[in-house]
Amino acid sequence: MKSKKTEKPLAGALGAVGSLGTACVLLMLLFVLVFAATLKYKDLGEAGVKQEFFIPWIAHLGALPFPGGRTVFSLLALNLLVGGLIRIPWAWRTAGVLIAHLGVVVLALAGVVNFTRSDYGMATLYEGETINNYRDYTQVELSVWDASQTTDVTEYTIGDADLRSCSRQGRVFSSPELPFDVEVSGFLPHAQILPKGPMWEADSPVVDGWALKREDAGNTDPKYRVPALVVRVGDQTALLGAGDYMAWTFEADGKLWALHLHHTRHRLPFKLTLVDTVRENYPGTNTPKVYRSDVIYGPEQRKVTISMNRPLRTEGHVLYQSNWGRDRRGEYSGFSVARNPSDQWPKWSCWIIGAGLILTFFSRLVRYTVIQARLREKEA
Repeated sequence: MKSKKTEKPLAGALGAVGSLGTACVLLMLLFVLVFAATLKYKDLGEAGVKQEFFIPWIAHLGALPFPGGRTVFSLLALNLLVGGLIRIPWAWRTAGVLIAHLGVVVLALAGVVNFTRSDYGMATLYEGETINNYRDYTQVELSVWDASQTTDVTEYTIGDADLRSCSRQGRVFSSPELPFDVEVSGFLPHAQILPKGPMWEADSPVVDGWALKREDAGNTDPKYRVPALVVRVGDQTALLGAGDYMAWTFEADGKLWALHLHHTRHRLPFKLTLVDTVRENYPGTNTPKVYRSDVIYGPEQRKVTISMNRPLRTEGHVLYQSNWGRDRRGEYSGFSVARNPSDQWPKWSCWIIGAGLILTFFSRLVRYTVIQARLREKEA
């Protein structure tokens, strides 16, 4: 009587998780997510589709719950980890494959860290100016403060995720420190505040003859890529855009208060001072050859030069020279700022993958050489 060999439950579960079929299903789910996000990009823009489809564990395609980007990417990473590192036999002959898979895991983790823990923004400095923060490219926040304060101003902020949740239904925000509630509604990721005329339909209530007009997120003109919303405090209503330089002021509880919608400010862990900025053109043309900035940063007052191909990397931040300009205030430099804890991980993963591939090819070459030598000995 023959006995039937049964597979252990753990081995069966690992086989299912790390199988090629599971990887194909997850890639199909990712394809659907990307397709849905592409269709919504026109209305929501880059930050909007990221917030709606890729950051949540569960996204919604209309009324249908669907695995979000975080869920799909996590399962793909688990599939790669199990299929590439656990199910493969651990032996000298598979060492190169294991090392290469480890490099791919590091690369995937770099993407996860970049996706969840990084931010990107812009800082503009005039010669002699010192800053310790930068503005996010896509995220915005609504700040409230007592406009009568002149020093040590205390701000109360409503963050990007809360503001974007007001696109479909308004929300009321309150704080025990404020003598009023702030009602936010009609958030639009890309809009203009225009005088309301008969030739276009408003996407917000008309306030003092002005209204919000939704714009195409694919338009590259910066003036059309400005988030805007409707804010109400008591019986006072205003339309705010992130491109407005002036704050909206109103009276409440016998004081003058201010509300301002602006791009989210991230604090740098050091102070940065622009000493000198230089633009060099190609001879006989107005085409820039190089932008260069001499800056001082940190408590040790270190002096370094930042140029287009020589960024400053320090304390988890990378500053790239992105532009140069001159106006009535003088010459200034624009820096692209990135805070990405996994900034160097892709480089390390490439070294690991390369080492694994070299080891794999070398071991196969050695094994082939040995086999051929034995065959020749037998023939002799």
